[in-house]
Amino acid sequence: MTNPEWLTNLTEKYKAQASKFFVLSGNVDDYVPGTMHTPAMLVAAQFDRAYYGSQLARLKNGAKREELPQYTVAMYSNNANGFTFPFDVKNQEIQQFYAAIVSGRNTKEKLLADNYPESMIDRFIQVLESRNYLEVVGAVYKPLISQEHPKFTHSQLFEAAATVAGNVSNKGLPAAAEPAIAAMNRVLAQDKTTSVIIVENAELIFPDMDLRVAPEGFRRMLGTIKDWFKLLTESKHLVVFTTRNPGLLSSWIKKIGATFLDIPLPSLEERSAYAAMVIDNHDVPGDWQQEEGERQQQIKQWSQVMGRLTAALTLVDLEDIVLLARQEGSLTGELVSRIKREKLLTRTNGSLEVRQPRHKLDAVDGHTKIKEQLVKTVVNPLKGKVSMKRFPNGILFSGPAGTGKTFLAEALAGEANMSFMVGNINAIFGRYVGESEANIDEFVRVAVANAPALIFFDELDAMGLSRESGGDSGVGSRVFNKLLQAMGQATGVVWIGATNRPLSIDAAMLRRFSKSAPVLLQTGEELKVAVGNCMRRNEYPPCAFDVSLFEGYTGDEIQNVVIKAAELLEDYDTTPEHALTEALGRIRRATQDVVSMTKEALEIVKDTDWMPDSYWLPQEAAAAPVTGGGRLSNNWDGLEI
Repeated sequence: MTNPEWLTNLTEKYKAQASKFFVLSGNVDDYVPGTMHTPAMLVAAQFDRAYYGSQLARLKNGAKREELPQYTVAMYSNNANGFTFPFDVKNQEIQQFYAAIVSGRNTKEKLLADNYPESMIDRFIQVLESRNYLEVVGAVYKPLISQEHPKFTHSQLFEAAATVAGNVSNKGLPAAAEPAIAAMNRVLAQDKTTSVIIVENAELIFPDMDLRVAPEGFRRMLGTIKDWFKLLTESKHLVVFTTRNPGLLSSWIKKIGATFLDIPLPSLEERSAYAAMVIDNHDVPGDWQQEEGERQQQIKQWSQVMGRLTAALTLVDLEDIVLLARQEGSLTGELVSRIKREKLLTRTNGSLEVRQPRHKLDAVDGHTKIKEQLVKTVVNPLKGKVSMKRFPNGILFSGPAGTGKTFLAEALAGEANMSFMVGNINAIFGRYVGESEANIDEFVRVAVANAPALIFFDELDAMGLSRESGGDSGVGSRVFNKLLQAMGQATGVVWIGATNRPLSIDAAMLRRFSKSAPVLLQTGEELKVAVGNCMRRNEYPPCAFDVSLFEGYTGDEIQNVVIKAAELLEDYDTTPEHALTEALGRIRRATQDVVSMTKEALEIVKDTDWMPDSYWLPQEAAAAPVTGGGRLSNNWDGLEI
């Protein structure tokens, strides 16, 4: 297989000397498709001579190595092991690097207690203090692996050097970040050979923080990183950081010129291929098994289904799902959907929840014109019946509370076979510097990866987002701008906002919704159908009713009326008709709020094709500004009062 695009980009930029300091961001903790490497390990493998000599040749699906200078990975850091060498290599360059990074000394007694020859210890300490790297190799390393001292291995030598150096981890490198960064600096400062330094999860070492209150050691490390750019300019060294989200990484690393490369989430094809492999390897039973058909063909077919169900998940997530299914005894679509929901909710800090649409547009009572427009602009383009030019960036559902805006959004997702995702902007805001920006980046990444997707924001007016968000050091404004940018650029994603008060939304946000749909109270025949359907859903006895008595009631209020009527029917000796009429007198409607909310919804309509043929406003609103009141005439000539 060919190298992934980001790795090709990295190597080409390096060979052209366009950059020698890279930050890999995004899906950095996952396997690279076609390998069992993380991106950091694949970079190490790409540049490490010893690894390719001893390991990569035995990999069936190893990435093709491009022609590059001969490198050795000097140091490598990750959460599990701290600072280490990435591979158990035994070449001369590593030995030189090790001599370069260790410094200081410890007591001879400890080394003598480990049965190291005293003459070797004295010579080793002398050479370390002289900082003569070539002499270290000639006088210390070579004798230890020669016939003169056959029992000593490179591993034992590293342990001895670690003891001499002091303040080291069990892998022989400085355990703490600050001395490790200083050690890396000494590696880059020497030019005996060319080195690659890789630091995974760099945001844990270099988090984004206010330097005015940062510890002195943190400021020293950033100063060291700044010095690296000069060293890299004058050498062939390479430095690679990885971070899950660049928003969590110190802004100073961005300012001093690092090149950022995004690691994408796996594609549908990559997820399907990996699913087939892990299902086969773990021999897990489940929905993919059928009574008839060849096993491999069944696995292939179901892995394609699993690939579609796991949009925005990583290959590691897929492996987790299969292992969990093995524990529970069956791999089912329901299990996959449940685990996906949990993982994405965690990954987005609770800001994006995946829901399974339970309805289609035919389950929505009334709102005929809006449903027609939703089919024309969203459903048909996705089904290839008309051009995608019709597909809107966003649709704003506005109108009184209780008119079914959330239900309509869910039904649209079901009709168009889109992922239905509910956004919670408040969950995006974090406690620490850079956390909110990182959360919105992850929010957008997951949303786009689920395309075609419907992202639904309820009570958009109550979120308080605007370009002028103050009191939070500008975090609210930055989150708002990132969201606006995503709404304008995300392909295959329709953003739907629901609001009772559209005029309270920032003007820039309103412009992102290219369509405005006034989801108002039902009238006439639509209202009659809605009341009848509500009675059937609640198993209320069929009866005649005066539909005009329900004018001004929202869908939620109609539901409350029917439930109240059912209670009265049980408590009193009366007829269904009388109970329904009595319930109408007992359930109060929020007329005043409905008037103002309806007026606002009508004011922002951008396309009259989305306007209902009639809408409900009480006669007392006739003199009100903006919309007038009463019913809109069918011929659009004006308002009938």
